[in-house]
Amino acid sequence: MADNFEGEPDEDFRTVLDIGWKVIAVTREDKPETGYETLRLGAIGAREDLCTMFERYARREIDEEERDCLEDIIDRVSGHTLALQLIARQIECSHISVSEAAQLLKERGFGNIAPERVDYVKDQMLFYEKVSDIISMLFAAGHMEDGERVILKVLSLFPFSGVEINAFSDMIVPDAMNAPDWLEAKKGTVKDVLNGLARAGWVQAEGGILSVHPVVHEVIRQWEWTEKCGRAFAVLADSISGQIEAAEGKGSGGNEGQWPGTDIRRERQYGMGMCYRNLLDWLRIAESVLDNSGKEVVLKQRKEYYVLLYETLMHMPLDREEYILEHAGKLLHEESEYGNIPEGGEGLLELYCRVIRVYGEQGKLEMAYSELKNLEKAAGKYGSRYISGRYYLALADYYDYVIAGDYYRGRHAADVRRRLKAVDRAIRCLKKEKAGGARFYYISALLTKAHLLIIAYPGRHKEMLKLFDAVKPYTAGGFTVRESLLPSVETSLTRLDYDVVKGWYHTYMDEDYESMMRVMADAEKVSRATSHTDLRIISSIVRPWSNMLYEFGRYEEAAEKLKEGIRMCGKEEYRGVIPYIRKKVDLYACLLDVYYLSGNFEKCREVIGVIDEENLKNRDVGVVKVIAEDYRGEVFGGDMNAVKRQ
Repeated sequence: MADNFEGEPDEDFRTVLDIGWKVIAVTREDKPETGYETLRLGAIGAREDLCTMFERYARREIDEEERDCLEDIIDRVSGHTLALQLIARQIECSHISVSEAAQLLKERGFGNIAPERVDYVKDQMLFYEKVSDIISMLFAAGHMEDGERVILKVLSLFPFSGVEINAFSDMIVPDAMNAPDWLEAKKGTVKDVLNGLARAGWVQAEGGILSVHPVVHEVIRQWEWTEKCGRAFAVLADSISGQIEAAEGKGSGGNEGQWPGTDIRRERQYGMGMCYRNLLDWLRIAESVLDNSGKEVVLKQRKEYYVLLYETLMHMPLDREEYILEHAGKLLHEESEYGNIPEGGEGLLELYCRVIRVYGEQGKLEMAYSELKNLEKAAGKYGSRYISGRYYLALADYYDYVIAGDYYRGRHAADVRRRLKAVDRAIRCLKKEKAGGARFYYISALLTKAHLLIIAYPGRHKEMLKLFDAVKPYTAGGFTVRESLLPSVETSLTRLDYDVVKGWYHTYMDEDYESMMRVMADAEKVSRATSHTDLRIISSIVRPWSNMLYEFGRYEEAAEKLKEGIRMCGKEEYRGVIPYIRKKVDLYACLLDVYYLSGNFEKCREVIGVIDEENLKNRDVGVVKVIAEDYRGEVFGGDMNAVKRQ
């Protein structure tokens, strides 16, 4: 028997066979078909068999409460029998629970679950070693070249699902004409090295996807991050950052990754299609690379790590609220002088604005205000009118969350005045500023003020018209902003904001239903073409349009518009996603208001029943809409037993 056979079935191999003995060659390598009889051994497939094996090595039964944790452990090691055996022995030796082991596996990898040594048998002899030492011995890498080690080390940062081979090759060697020094000449190209590693069993390359088995991944994690590995990581991080920017249309990645400009037909084709899917793919890769590299002190000391983290946070969809909040602190609060944030003060500003917006959407106004004060303090260090103007716009947005749409009853009159004051300050700061996107935000401030005057100060009609006139120099041809003044993405956003504000004007000022419907239909086209998520469409179109319809007394149309948003939130892909759960409940509350104010109490009772059901389902995630008992009593005609039944 030739154990761990690494040779080739060549002439010398046939000479051995001619002796007349029966020969068995055991190998991990992927040998080509040679005509010899072969038997390929795979992992145990049945989940129940794996659980039984785990119990045997843990020397106890796994109860039902621990079953989910064991399932998670099995998934994380892809059912690898030796890995499960070692984890089970570690649980026994370290006296930890299955749930603790599952959590440690997630945080540290199974090689470092606990420090106690476990027993194992090799060549009929009993040994005691750390799990990390055992798995390292199983995959000897002493004969590897530096280039192979670097590639494996960098590949270990990617998700277990793998990465496309050509994309990986381009990421770590962007310039094929100038290969890095760590890629030894005798090994050829990156793909040559990868093919060799695949034949040796270190990586898997199937269907054009390159991946590392979780157990091999655990071995590679034990290796040191050398200086060469660090340089390769820097190239990788820069490549991913560039791809994220290109997918959003801000980089130099060619037409495929760029926004399609002001042509609505092209925007409709690409806005939520190919470009956005491409962006999500790169964000998933970035998440994995950041998660794994964030555990390595040597990588967290490199600026490329923070550039990638910043780009990921700034392009992450807002429905990933917890991810944004959890990781933004690494940039905003762990570095006192903001040295880890790229683009200086502007980068700091953008990230703070995003965090404040997330807290505002969550209704955590105290947290939003706290971050707003941090932004004010940071903005003061730069002495830039542009940054000051952006701060005042963020302050105005904060007061919008405080007011929560209640502009009409006078309860928030002071907050409305504060919001108007903040917008005026933003306009003064941005009016003559040309740095960054000042022109876009200046127009945004003008439109924000116009909207505020329409809904809260209708007596200032002349001033309102002057604001619309002030926007006109930046518009042409049906309010398509000239390319020379604004980039294409900002063109679409400006057109969207303008149409919605005009919709409010036609609702409150000239009470022109047909004109309102026309401009909102145009706004919807732009929103659907350029919005990355349904949340954006609901916020920019569904909610304001339903309110406008209500103001015109079109109650059924307003209700149908809200139901459209509810159906969006109810898509299967959004199941369990808290921002969509919260938005769905908010829309039901608006629907209840529409039916209540239109006097349709039968529909009110139906909606209250649905809200109560949603409250039961969503209580664990903290999304509950409280309906006052006196309100219920009125809707149910004073029959409190009916209220309780509902």
